Amino acid sequence: LAQSRVGLHWRVSAENITFGIEVTGTWNWVAIGLSEAGGMKGMDAAVVRFSQQPGSAPTITDVWSEDSVRPATDSIQDWRLLAASQANNMTTATFTRKVDTCDNQDHRVLQDAPQPVTIAFGSIWGVQHLADNRGQATLTLNPSSKTNSSSSSSNSSSNSNSNNSSSSLPDGVLTLDVRLNAVGGVPRRATSYKCSHFQLPRDKKYHIIGYKAYVTSRYVHHMILRSCSKAPAAPLTYADCGSMPVECQTHMLAWAPGVQQKLMPVAAGFAIGKGNVEWVSLEVHYSNPGLDAGVADTSGLQLMYTAVLRPHDLGVMTLGQINLAIPGGMAQYNADPSLCPAACTSRFKAPVTLVSSGYHMHNLGRSIRTQRFRGQAELKPLGERNMWDFNFQDSMDIEPHLPPSNNQLLPGDSLLTTCTYDSTSVNKTTTWGEATTDEMCFNFLTYYPRQPSLDMCMSLTLPTGMSARGFGPMVGLCTTLERLLTLAPAFGGANNAELLGLALDMISKGELVPRVTPPTNLTSYINPQCAARPLLPPAGCSGVCGERYNRVVLLVLHDACTACTA
Repeated sequence: LAQSRVGLHWRVSAENITFGIEVTGTWNWVAIGLSEAGGMKGMDAAVVRFSQQPGSAPTITDVWSEDSVRPATDSIQDWRLLAASQANNMTTATFTRKVDTCDNQDHRVLQDAPQPVTIAFGSIWGVQHLADNRGQATLTLNPSSKTNSSSSSSNSSSNSNSNNSSSSLPDGVLTLDVRLNAVGGVPRRATSYKCSHFQLPRDKKYHIIGYKAYVTSRYVHHMILRSCSKAPAAPLTYADCGSMPVECQTHMLAWAPGVQQKLMPVAAGFAIGKGNVEWVSLEVHYSNPGLDAGVADTSGLQLMYTAVLRPHDLGVMTLGQINLAIPGGMAQYNADPSLCPAACTSRFKAPVTLVSSGYHMHNLGRSIRTQRFRGQAELKPLGERNMWDFNFQDSMDIEPHLPPSNNQLLPGDSLLTTCTYDSTSVNKTTTWGEATTDEMCFNFLTYYPRQPSLDMCMSLTLPTGMSARGFGPMVGLCTTLERLLTLAPAFGGANNAELLGLALDMISKGELVPRVTPPTNLTSYINPQCAARPLLPPAGCSGVCGERYNRVVLLVLHDACTACTA
């Protein structure tokens, strides 16, 4: 971290986490921050400051940042300073707090799941520090393998994932590079998407068990690897992604800033090779706002795969909303929630294990969440992004060891994904689309074992007139992307007997639910750790709203309560 000048140590014991930080040099302040995906937006941090006045003791402040600005003091101070010193050209500090403070301006320390940790230090508090004085790593702070855990991290690059090191790879792992070659340089466009096809080994079945990222220019915003259901007729080489054929658009895995390497769970891998995925497409999103010319780039992924098959194949189920029409000039606009209905998950032959949520929105995104329901009860949420940051989009691991069956999706469960937008920066309606100036609302849910023909699970609100055909107004889809795109003209209102026939065929196979409704009369999830420790809600948030703000981790709020989430 920060050019090898920082050592970070931590210990989890009972309900508390204790950090120790040591920074080479004499600094006025040092800080450690937790955030949802990285960066300053929505960061919860502890800042230790050293006074220049003789005899004055160091202090610690609990702060919270809603953007890339100087953090504000948290309304509840949860950190406690244990020790701090400046000696022998070294600044050190040790401090502690509860793993779960039940404070809405704090991030809970996740159990057995990685989360972004940022360290920064400087000479004058309140003045923006230099880039060389900060760094970020993705760390599993609270592993469940031991009751009391302690760890340390040092000399790490700002793009490292020190809990996913190559030392944990088994023998016999093979590698395959899938990398773009930016012929002519990175496009001179503010936003561009470039794609190439790659053929995978196909002599036998293999499992992809991880990847490393090659990022060779600062213009790379994110990368997505998609699987092909069949060989592309004309493989692409560094082409605009708009020409990508339908059969090569199923999400497999993705890279976002902050991650250098990622490993799959030991019980599963992505199936490739003979009889499985034999072709993939790599998409690289370039961001070049300065329209710079002549920038070389060979970014991509190194896929780690093995012939020693794991017990299960990984799958990715896409949740979200494609019916987007976001009016301009609105500070908070909620898109229609998208339901993955119980009728779809009822197709599971057994429970599936959830691995991670990969949320995706564009620049107008404000928040995104996926709720989970079993019958009329809301279970512990799969996760959320309360402070969406387009520049930090790494996936979020689902904690595997917390009740009730937190990482299990049972037949008959339903999922509800909701996206919220801030469109005050535009004066037109923004619709769904690939460009950064368009919008999206997706959660790419990785799980195992893979369920065939269930790559997408979502609901669509149909146009007026479709109800006369026995559909809607909201239908559920549990199908593949190819089938959805084939069916799309029927949803647009075209009176096409062939497409209607396809819809009826999908209904007969359980891929299309002709009428769905969101869950109602629900019992909201309450964090048991916080139920007995209510906090004071913000001003103007009282009565039922205040009760919900304090006790419900993932809120299902009435319009009258929206001030509670501001």
